[in-house]
Amino acid sequence: MRPLSKRQIFWTYLIAGTVLGTGAAILLFKFYKIQMPQPFVERHVQSHITPAELRAWATNLLAQFPPGETNYLIEHVDARTPAALREAWKYVPAVMVLEGWQFNDGNDRPCVKVVWSSGVLGAWGLIIGETNFVTSSGRKWDDGIFWFRSP
Repeated sequence: MRPLSKRQIFWTYLIAGTVLGTGAAILLFKFYKIQMPQPFVERHVQSHITPAELRAWATNLLAQFPPGETNYLIEHVDARTPAALREAWKYVPAVMVLEGWQFNDGNDRPCVKVVWSSGVLGAWGLIIGETNFVTSSGRKWDDGIFWFRSP
């Protein structure tokens, strides 16, 4: 019997490593149930604040930061931000006051965008406007309130 060549050894290790790596990934996913934080954030927010309270907070921000001048990033999420948003995940969200043209869907009404993000997990959050606010950029929670996710 002839010894294996370097090429045969390389391909043997490559195939074995691929099979073992794929199997390990499947086991980790199945047994540890790696999950995205987005569903937990949504459940927390929806169980700790009503849409009316959230809309009132957003409407107040829109009054403080008038649209038409510029878009605003509220850099310090503080006690004025509802606890349901501050405590929904281990990281506080970014809060932005935006003009409707940002969504490129023909909607020109201003809104507040609340964004949680985590590098490889992408970004997700809420888009909040008046009750007649509509956007195609998210999934409707209530009138004028939409959940969004971006990869």
